[in-house]
Amino acid sequence: MELTICSKPLFAKPTTDGLGKGSQKAIFRWMPVPQAISVPPERESLDYTLARQSLAPAQLRRYLALYRNPARQKELLHTRLLAKRLLYDYLHESAGMADIDEEEILLLQVEEGLRQGMPYLAPGPAWSHLNLSVSLAHGGGLLGAAVGENCLVGIDVEQARLRGKGFADLFLTTEEQQLMPLLFAGLAPDKCDSLMWSVKEAVGKALGTGFSRGFSSLRLQAATRTEEAGASCWLELDQELEIYAPGPYPRGMVYYDYDIEHSVCGVVCLLFS
Repeated sequence: MELTICSKPLFAKPTTDGLGKGSQKAIFRWMPVPQAISVPPERESLDYTLARQSLAPAQLRRYLALYRNPARQKELLHTRLLAKRLLYDYLHESAGMADIDEEEILLLQVEEGLRQGMPYLAPGPAWSHLNLSVSLAHGGGLLGAAVGENCLVGIDVEQARLRGKGFADLFLTTEEQQLMPLLFAGLAPDKCDSLMWSVKEAVGKALGTGFSRGFSSLRLQAATRTEEAGASCWLELDQELEIYAPGPYPRGMVYYDYDIEHSVCGVVCLLFS
């Protein structure tokens, strides 16, 4: 699969909505993680009320199971609320469905198999003709959501930090490490490490498989040419994962940005036929 990786102002304000070309397109949105607000014991927290109203049963059970980790609860809940709002805006504005209520939009997730945990939009008669995908992310104090049409979309955000010399060896081949200066020209090695992690995470999220077959199941190799839009590389998948790539001629666009002020990197990946 050929991937074109290029820089894009993903953290621009207002949020840049619109990636891709032609019928393969995606929109995305970021927001800060909401601050925790303490409530008296006799009152139900707003987050808990929102969770009961907005989460699918399997997600609500997971939310409740995280009661010892309120920060993780907040990330789980509010990334899904952000994705629901993004889906609502997309259906309203881009698809012209002005009569859709946000309560009708339900996010589910795959419960078994290699794609376990992958979010998707519950089928609905109003949008059954649309080929939509959705992806979620959290990290570095940010929550992210992306919606793709006629493509598989993956989004990731990471706090860039020094991780030690051996970090890249854990998840990158020698060829991938040599490829980073071409893909992310001008960035320091520690920033390239974080971006390369985000790229592979976003690709894995778009496929829905993540790193379920290990880090080397998604391998990037140098391409023989460089496009004007950015550096090109080849994505090689393990045989078990190939069935999840959009056929018959899978291609991809990967957009990345690095917020120098907050040391946060973000990636949005579109995979399409």
